[in-house]
Amino acid sequence: MTDKWISGCRNGVNAWECDENNHLNVRFYMTRLAQTMGFVAHALEVPAGCALSPATHHIRYRRELNTGDMADFRTRVIEVRDSSVVLHHELRCAGEIATSFISIDRQIDRTTGASVPWSARQRELMAGFAGALPEHDAPRSVAFEEPRRPLDLGEARARGLVEVYRGMVQPWDCDVSGRMATEQVMGRFSDGVGNLFAHMGIDVADLLASHRGSVVVENRLTYNDMPGPGELIVSHSQVVEFLGKTMRFSHGMYNAATGRRIAASEVIVAILDHNSRRAVALSDAERARVEQRLTPLD
Repeated sequence: MTDKWISGCRNGVNAWECDENNHLNVRFYMTRLAQTMGFVAHALEVPAGCALSPATHHIRYRRELNTGDMADFRTRVIEVRDSSVVLHHELRCAGEIATSFISIDRQIDRTTGASVPWSARQRELMAGFAGALPEHDAPRSVAFEEPRRPLDLGEARARGLVEVYRGMVQPWDCDVSGRMATEQVMGRFSDGVGNLFAHMGIDVADLLASHRGSVVVENRLTYNDMPGPGELIVSHSQVVEFLGKTMRFSHGMYNAATGRRIAASEVIVAILDHNSRRAVALSDAERARVEQRLTPLD
């Protein structure tokens, strides 16, 4: 393997991209990854009329990115499939890995959405960017590919999953394909998680008042049928498991009219102490309230 990288997005963190934890919000990692995929498509000579469409993103957040930090993406090929490719991405800051990503991306026809096989030339190019996934970037607490059958909206409601978000897709939420951008999927899950905390009996305002906040440690997002402008969406969530200083959440995003699943996320969440910048345990009372709301996955 050559272990040669494709250079991607390179820029700095803006203050308006940071959240209540005073670091880069999760949605803006996805913005940078989407920009990086433009350079990947160029390097792999994706033909006119085709695009690279994400099916899965697995993300591990290794260190915080703060206002003024300069960071850059690089990408290499891990596995080539018939019309999809497994990619490894690193977002680096000051010579360190800030975040690692593994993605499955399909080559599709922009008009029909049908898969388009790789040409011999593209396979040759991908061989030039091939590399091995290092152990330090491999999945830990969340599997890379979704092992369970996806639920539709009716099943999510029947199982008592909590509705944490509802809204409508606006034109500015969409990418060059005219469909909802992946950063917006991440953003809607992020925007709704406070309602899941409320369901668990934890007030986000109280967390912030005690100089704490919730942060994502590891995440897998699976994309099914991305919506377009005007479509109504809802998200349902559950707290699946308590893991000491971390919790496992499961989120599903659905078309409110048809019930079809748009995307799903399985995520490991920690409580961050804003002073020490380290993960801390919930209080005994908070933990007891969370444990009352656990709904394990099948």
